[in-house]
Amino acid sequence: MKKNIAIIIPHKGLGDILFHYKFINSLHNHHKCKLTLIANPSSKADLIFQNNNKIKKIILLDLRRPNILNYIPKIYKLIRLLYKYNFNIIYYTGFNKWQRLAFFIVKLFKKTTIKFYKNKKLYIISFLNYFLKKEKIKIPNDIEFNPIIKVTQTFRKKIIFYKKPWVFLSIDTSEDQIKIPKETLSLIISNLRNNFKTIFINTNSFNQEKLKNIKNKSVIKTNNFNILEISYLIKNSQLFIGAESGPAVIAALYKKKSIIFFSKKIKKESFLMENSNLRFYMLIEKINKNINKLFYIIKN
Repeated sequence: MKKNIAIIIPHKGLGDILFHYKFINSLHNHHKCKLTLIANPSSKADLIFQNNNKIKKIILLDLRRPNILNYIPKIYKLIRLLYKYNFNIIYYTGFNKWQRLAFFIVKLFKKTTIKFYKNKKLYIISFLNYFLKKEKIKIPNDIEFNPIIKVTQTFRKKIIFYKKPWVFLSIDTSEDQIKIPKETLSLIISNLRNNFKTIFINTNSFNQEKLKNIKNKSVIKTNNFNILEISYLIKNSQLFIGAESGPAVIAALYKKKSIIFFSKKIKKESFLMENSNLRFYMLIEKINKNINKLFYIIKN
């Protein structure tokens, strides 16, 4: 019988979906077949994995926790989707009650094997490794992150004028949990100009005011670029500096030298990834105290 296997990832962030990269590869190697990936639209899974040879289909579905009014409709929608595709095996990396209720109903009528575990680990990566070990699935030591990044010719023509070397600076997270003081940001940019010809600055669309006083031809704002274009820029930059978020995980997967800011609210999970010797971590609350150390790492 032909295998029809799905991975359901209820996490909503770009970084979260990227932390699953080794998990997806491990399942593909174990089952020797392409997988269906079901994920939140906010994860950008459709862009990140659109050309991945391990994935046969990407389904975007709102997997966020429903409110009282949407509780039953969201359960029904998930059940309908699982019925439609008739999966043999489902690997589910969450533990949400409403999703588990949908699985329970599906299993009453379908011979679908649904595998999930309660997450008792501090980090997503640790939990995913635990998940694979429980299933006795081999975890590769190192997997190259080499997605086929298809950017438009218009984009390529645009960036050809940006002089190298490049540095990529990501100054906040999607939920604005990292706050770099404006004066400190200006100092960092000024220092980067001594070592790099082009400075890409990434921020979410709600925080453009942070950049309104930064006017320099070498500084390129990336808020209008999509995730594939941002990945392309990170891949071709010499250095990544920024908050522990999706772009930082992309830099880690590309094995880029990185300076990563974390805070008391954000875990520095990327240190669990391979080549951690290429990454330097700084607590944002102490950034001013360690500014000279930051400049030393940039220069060297």
